[in-house]
Amino acid sequence: ASFAQAVLVHIFALSTRVQWAAGAPHAAMAAMGGMYWCPPGIMPCGALPSAPMPGGIVHRCMFLPIVPPWQAPAGPAVSDTVLVSSPAPARAPVVLAPPTEPRRSQVSPLEQLRREVEELGEPQEKVMAKHALEFSHDRDGCVWIQRALDEASDDCERLAIMDALRGHTWDVMRCPNANHVLQKFMVTVRPCECQFVIDDILQRGPEAPGRLARHRYAYRVLQRMLEHLQPGQMAPIVDRLIADGMALAMHRHGTFVMQHIFEYGSEQQQRRVIEHFASGPMPMVRNNDACMVLNAALADGDDRCREDLARAILANEGAVADMAHTRRGHVAVLTLLEVLSEPLLGEAFRQLSAQEVSLWKSRFGRSVIKAVRDQFGCTALASSAGA
Repeated sequence: ASFAQAVLVHIFALSTRVQWAAGAPHAAMAAMGGMYWCPPGIMPCGALPSAPMPGGIVHRCMFLPIVPPWQAPAGPAVSDTVLVSSPAPARAPVVLAPPTEPRRSQVSPLEQLRREVEELGEPQEKVMAKHALEFSHDRDGCVWIQRALDEASDDCERLAIMDALRGHTWDVMRCPNANHVLQKFMVTVRPCECQFVIDDILQRGPEAPGRLARHRYAYRVLQRMLEHLQPGQMAPIVDRLIADGMALAMHRHGTFVMQHIFEYGSEQQQRRVIEHFASGPMPMVRNNDACMVLNAALADGDDRCREDLARAILANEGAVADMAHTRRGHVAVLTLLEVLSEPLLGEAFRQLSAQEVSLWKSRFGRSVIKAVRDQFGCTALASSAGA
């Protein structure tokens, strides 16, 4: 029992010393001043006995619990040895920062408009048109500008609002708030009134459309332009997008712009995109974002575009099976099988059957195999593999 008590006391003493060394002496100092019992040969507080301790010693030790006098064993006389800690470092004087001016509350665009209408006596439409650019960049103001464009009686009122945005199209398209104003403008006015937007983009150079198509906000404006402007009007923009089409198709934002070209572009523009894709290697068949462009081309393109694109995909051995393994690629494969005819359909079956075992292990590959067997018969892949 005495040996176990000595071990416990030693462990407690070591933990307390660690606490003292870590810079928290207040916890240990709280115990100073009481009578404590140290077992034989152990002085955890660091006090050195002046005489042998066959039965232990009772002294002022700050590391061990207080032992009542009637429970303490017989031992030598009491020692007043106390461990003295180093003085605590003096705290640095607290320097108070000089008082600052009170923060001005930000005035909302609607409040600013109301004040100017009341103070200057100008019509609300005139004040709105004067601050349209400033309001468009504001989170609340852009909502109010969009509502004004919707409620305007004719294009003249809408153009009066949008005159403030002329020359600032580049910044407006890339703004998280103002891009919604420009999108609303595309939807509510005639295509000819939006020509200044195209001119502002082209003034930025031949790479400007591609940069906007990659931007997280600007690509949405390009989508509205492809939806509501005339194909001939958008031809300069689309030409520059097609030249960069392969990289845009594999971009997380550019892929949506390229899909819109197949959905809203002219047949000539669609064919140019297919020719650009098929002119060399097609790394896009193994890209998840680019597979959405391939699916749009197969679904919305004309018969010639579909056949040319299908031949280009099947020319890459194993590309169809690789697409069938992915989330968006397997959708393009299903569309491909729906629009193909012999002999291209048989070649697609052959490439799929070559990796049928791997396709069964994939969630999306199983969807392709089941669709093939439901549409073309249960032995379609097996027969093509045997052929």
